Amino acid sequence: MKGVPFDAVPKKEHSPSTPDLPVLPPCPRKGSSRKYDDWYTIQGCDTFNACPSCVEEIVLPSPFRAHFKRAPARPPTARTTCDFSSPWTRLAWLLTLKEQHSDLSLLKSLSLAAATEPECPGAAESAGVMYGIALESGAFLPSFALCPADRRNAETLFPALAGAFARVPAAVKIERVCALRAASKRLPRYLDALVAAAAASAAAGRADLAPLADVARALAYTQECGRDRMVADGAWHFPAALPELTVCEECFDEVVRPRLRRGPSLADRFCASLQPLPPPGARRASCQLYSGRMRRVWERAADKADWEYLKRKVRERRKVEDELREQQQAIMVMLTTKGGGLYAGGGGVDKERLKKELDRIELEWADWE
Repeated sequence: MKGVPFDAVPKKEHSPSTPDLPVLPPCPRKGSSRKYDDWYTIQGCDTFNACPSCVEEIVLPSPFRAHFKRAPARPPTARTTCDFSSPWTRLAWLLTLKEQHSDLSLLKSLSLAAATEPECPGAAESAGVMYGIALESGAFLPSFALCPADRRNAETLFPALAGAFARVPAAVKIERVCALRAASKRLPRYLDALVAAAAASAAAGRADLAPLADVARALAYTQECGRDRMVADGAWHFPAALPELTVCEECFDEVVRPRLRRGPSLADRFCASLQPLPPPGARRASCQLYSGRMRRVWERAADKADWEYLKRKVRERRKVEDELREQQQAIMVMLTTKGGGLYAGGGGVDKERLKKELDRIELEWADWE
């Protein structure tokens, strides 16, 4: 995803909870890239791509090591993403192991569909076909919707849920952003709920989406974290002495509020209710505590009551974030014509060099997350 804002780039891969199985290691190649030519693929399914790290850490210790081979060389302009960075692929792999499948049909089905059918629209509101959870009254649960791509993924991995999601009529008012999009911080909870719903459906002999509906209702009352998506004139939790540490409602409830319940701590420095940033800091801001890295910084600072350490790390990250955004925007201006299309050539602009620079920016930002 070349030259798009940080918030539009898939950030982290997720592995849902699966009993009796280890947690999969993270994939080091979280975004698409033209940088590498050392990919692996599944025999008989050349649309599947796996990076060497995932092959070594995930595939080789498994019974399926012989199913993978080196992928043929790609054209220099081809952008490739490791499929093990996808939460659906990771879930398919865990289910394959847990259910002791004899082949990799789940992974192949996901990969072939992703290569030939429209992808999830992500955080964008969709005016197209959406699916939801129909209630006994005939209404739809307003806080949950999923796109055709993720409905297909869910039904591929969980045949017991086939037909469970109903198409939402265009006139029905529901949240038309896919709840199962890869970049959502809530996705692990939804995937766990899908596992529970599939088990309940298999036991009942009919589709039972109650576990998923319960999670959707519980999450409906808190605004979802926008991760590093910049918000203008938003309301945040933040310490008065450190307004750079903007935290959304969801992350505040998950990470900071529990510290308030334990007694005096750095959490006491935050405003307890959502507030607009005070001038002169009133500007676009993003959540600073959504990533694992910054949450570890927060936990260390809170454990040691080390305000100076927290302040230094927050300002260090914010400085890098601002600088990388400025670099990205400057490159996009150079790549874009007045009409909004990619620069068609001429004028001394080296498109390939600039696109590689955008790749570098995205990788550097991923390290800071």
